[in-house]
Amino acid sequence: SGVERRDISVYDLSPETMGTFDFVFLGSLLLHLRDPVRALAAIRSVCGGEAVIADTVDFWSSMTRRRTPTARLEGVERPWWWIPNVPALHQMVRSAGFDVLEATSLYFIPLGTAHPKRSWRAIPGQLRTALGREELVTGFKGLPHAALRVRPATG
Repeated sequence: SGVERRDISVYDLSPETMGTFDFVFLGSLLLHLRDPVRALAAIRSVCGGEAVIADTVDFWSSMTRRRTPTARLEGVERPWWWIPNVPALHQMVRSAGFDVLEATSLYFIPLGTAHPKRSWRAIPGQLRTALGREELVTGFKGLPHAALRVRPATG
């Protein structure tokens, strides 16, 4: 194989430095970035074919705001910045210059063994805050995700 590993910031991707790729896969990265749309635009610049973008989404706002792009800003106590709902993930991708070809519905990635198991006794307290409700879903179902098959917009 002629694959070469390159450690580079996603923000620094460009056709001049990296060339272009027939296929790009981006998995669970956007939530860790301060400027996910800028990162998506950089990825679009090196995408010569199609891409699959799969990332964590906010479960509750995906269920209650099915047509309204909404993102929750974290950025302080957790290792992530923006948690979009499903419509916001679509909007971020389109804003970066991609056309959405296909999209999954909401799906869950189970937590690994390092994550503590949830107790049914904790539920009443968790329902009091948005973060508690999110952790409740995560603890029992896993991390909510959505994925999009995209290509750079042509016009």
